[in-house]
Amino acid sequence: MPPELPPLFIVGETYSDRLGDYRVISLEGNRLVFEYMDGRRSEGTVEQKALIYRNLLLERNSPQPVRPNRSSSAGVRSEHFFSHDEVFPLIAKVIEGQSSGSADYVTHDRIVSGLLKDKEAQVFLDSCPTDGSRTKSWWAHCMVAWFSKVFTDGRSEWDRRFERKRIGKKWAYKLTTEGSRTS
Repeated sequence: MPPELPPLFIVGETYSDRLGDYRVISLEGNRLVFEYMDGRRSEGTVEQKALIYRNLLLERNSPQPVRPNRSSSAGVRSEHFFSHDEVFPLIAKVIEGQSSGSADYVTHDRIVSGLLKDKEAQVFLDSCPTDGSRTKSWWAHCMVAWFSKVFTDGRSEWDRRFERKRIGKKWAYKLTTEGSRTS
């Protein structure tokens, strides 16, 4: 059973996300302003930061690594809606869930569908602006496309965990033999 979300953040206390430790500067409603130890300031939602913090605690307490311990240069937020470091583990979780026990590849569209149903992914999708052309589905497609781009560039943290092939014009993934042993 996953640990409960941490209590509401406390101004002046220190917490962590995938980019490092930060101190809470202010809280206003669901908005959280925080400052990393190097002086960079940012803001986010209490719910989003709490989920990230909970996931870090889960990973630290896991007997086997949930995600590789390799730093990625893809940690910069895309217009402050989400970062690769935040959403790529959720994409990997969807692929793992849909491909475990199956020899089939999980298509791009099935991964998107899985993200749209995932409670943790909803936090990030809800923070993305939507209009006539940019829907939650559009953002989920973008997240999966970036995951594939980083994989293509040879910078993926999951290149040993997943194998992939092109189906149509999009990439599909499944657990490698090695990856399925560690699930």
